[in-house]
Amino acid sequence: MDQLMQSYATEHKFMGTALVSRGDQVLFSKGYGFADLEWNVPNTPTTKFRLGSVTKQFTAASILLLEERGKLSTDDLVKKYLPDAPAAWDKITIFQVLTHTAGIPNFTSFPDYRKLKPVAVTPEQLVARFRDKPLDLSRARSGVTAIPVTPCLATSSRKLAVRRTRHSFATTSLRR
Repeated sequence: MDQLMQSYATEHKFMGTALVSRGDQVLFSKGYGFADLEWNVPNTPTTKFRLGSVTKQFTAASILLLEERGKLSTDDLVKKYLPDAPAAWDKITIFQVLTHTAGIPNFTSFPDYRKLKPVAVTPEQLVARFRDKPLDLSRARSGVTAIPVTPCLATSSRKLAVRRTRHSFATTSLRR
């Protein structure tokens, strides 16, 4: 495994961390390339990566599994799970959030995004950055993922996704 991953890293086709496990046993864990090219910070097995859009499919699949099990409906209003959401969100459904049709502003296009991007925040702090902004109903696709629903469903959906896919993420370190 190391030889294969090293060949990709040498050819600049991969920078990251490889983890192979069976059950709870880690069989292989090693970082390749750099976590930060500007400062020459190498990747290690404990490097924290920003996942961004990678989690969208896990969130969506988990929510659909929860719907299948009768725990929620994609027609549920977001306010059912975020009762303190602003009044502008009163009619937004989970389906609209998952399909990017809720009009929730794209926080990555805010002027201060680059400055705030490296700052670790909780899901609630992230939502606070855009919760009181006006909805952008002119766009059919909002840049925000299922973040507004995630703080409420995060624990159960993450556990569900991990169990369902049979992957062990226990040794993966994620930065928010």
